[in-house]
Amino acid sequence: MNPRTTSRGKKRTVSEPPQWDTLLGKAISSLTPQPRFDNAFLIRVKGKRAGTVTQADAHRLGLTVGTILTDALAADIQLAQSRFLCRTAALRLLTRAAQTTAGIATKLKRKGFGHADVTPVVEDLVRRGLINDELYATNFASSRSAGGRTGPRLLRTKLMQRGVPEAIITATLAEITPRRDQLSDAVALLTKTLSRSMTSRRPVEPATQRRRLTALLARRGFDLQICFEAVRIALKTPESR
Repeated sequence: MNPRTTSRGKKRTVSEPPQWDTLLGKAISSLTPQPRFDNAFLIRVKGKRAGTVTQADAHRLGLTVGTILTDALAADIQLAQSRFLCRTAALRLLTRAAQTTAGIATKLKRKGFGHADVTPVVEDLVRRGLINDELYATNFASSRSAGGRTGPRLLRTKLMQRGVPEAIITATLAEITPRRDQLSDAVALLTKTLSRSMTSRRPVEPATQRRRLTALLARRGFDLQICFEAVRIALKTPESR
């Protein structure tokens, strides 16, 4: 359940309306479509809010005006609303940025949703293609490897931090890496760095310069051998003399 704070500072859960027990045994008085959400209905019992559920859940539970609210039906409505709120939160996250399966699950749990809500919601979004770890990894690696901005080692670390499974990371990097000449990317990055440093009036000793350039590439995730070779090549170019 997702806790919210009332104006008096007391916490309550949105999936459980105030004085729920007073609604039991009474009939549903209205099912109002919610314009903010597609296929969602606000349930009222005797004019009081009793939850919001999807149209599919309303049909599954047999909710109609006049349906008597029993203990079992009340529990089903609470579960359906909790799933609805979890799905709504997930879709909001997806509208802001692409998400991984593990990443969005973690974010939903931080919002207060439990495993029983998060798992089926995320699985449904994966089935619908709204979450795709393979596509996420490919787009992420492609965009950050362009121009040598990020090397394979750092790409692997960043993808792991975002919850991409190891097998997908390995397959993605195996596909992405051959497309780009890592050495050329590293040399290009160093060439830009050296051209900017030409405006500096402070002379740098060769050993210090090599160490700094190697560290720069290492931070970007290039393999150590690539770092050494790129530095050797870049410092031989006319621009660096």
